[in-house]
Amino acid sequence: MHHLGVPVNKTKTVPLTKDVVSTVYQWAENRLHELIQQGFDPHHLIFDPGIGYGKTQEQSLQLIQNIAIFKKLGIRLLVGHSRKSFFGQFNTLTAKERDLETVITSLYLAKRQIDYLRVHDVHLHMRALKVNQALLLP
Repeated sequence: MHHLGVPVNKTKTVPLTKDVVSTVYQWAENRLHELIQQGFDPHHLIFDPGIGYGKTQEQSLQLIQNIAIFKKLGIRLLVGHSRKSFFGQFNTLTAKERDLETVITSLYLAKRQIDYLRVHDVHLHMRALKVNQALLLP
């Protein structure tokens, strides 16, 4: 998972002067290369762009909007977007009230064939994804 340090420091974000998508992609590419050099099989790796970890609300949204670029890494992708604070740019709801925004984002990510979605309300997402899949059938 992309991050700027462990433990996470909420005051430290990707500099606003940098393109967050390119920055995270380059970080992932470098880390993937390091792991392969250490003997890890890329088929056993999953990349998470770290939505909300060291990113502003706008940067998190930019990563989701451009998530398909990370497919070029050639490994499975996971996005943990459920109830995240970046949804706060659309309303003032609490985290527990952000399931609608989370489901809409999940459908967007599913359309882009993201391998894993980390969500809080699994049942709600299964319902939405089943309907979404049925609507997409020819």
